[in-house]
Amino acid sequence: MTTQRLFISLEPPEAIKQAIGHSLSALKQVKGVRWAHPAQYHLTLRFLGDTPDADIDGLSTSLGEIALATPEFTLQLTQWGAFPDAQQGRIFWAGVTDTNENLAKLAQQIAALEPTQEPQSAFTPHITVARRRNTMPLTALLGQTPLPPLTWRAQSIQLMASTLTDYGAQHHVIARHTLAASPPTIPTSRLQS
Repeated sequence: MTTQRLFISLEPPEAIKQAIGHSLSALKQVKGVRWAHPAQYHLTLRFLGDTPDADIDGLSTSLGEIALATPEFTLQLTQWGAFPDAQQGRIFWAGVTDTNENLAKLAQQIAALEPTQEPQSAFTPHITVARRRNTMPLTALLGQTPLPPLTWRAQSIQLMASTLTDYGAQHHVIARHTLAASPPTIPTSRLQS
């Protein structure tokens, strides 16, 4: 049985990816850190791991149904952070939030697709920007580097394959599902006419 290492994500627009990468340019000389390329930036909604090829079509169909029932929503960059924590950081990230809990709801719906899978840690919306083998308090440096409070519309969810290489994971899209378009906003002055 062949498998692929999969995850489900939201992808920020290219302008957001470039803005994050640009804000980190002064830190790229820090030794022992593997910086993610902006083209690889994404917000993981659910890591699926090794998934049988035979399950991919059904999974993609289910994601399409979730996407059709989920209206587009706005996301915003918030702050720098690290896993497992600021002092023992191995994974460094840009935090992401939304004002209406749409992101958390979407993540819960996607998690429900695999109820038998082992529970994952609490959902912390983020975009990974760097990794380090040994712990390092890089968050102090990140704290001196402003994260622009940029916003964007989440418009689709992606089913992604991840291939591990000597240079880090390489990702490619298996399927992209467009979220439901938000209804147009009608000014209240028009409603009273």
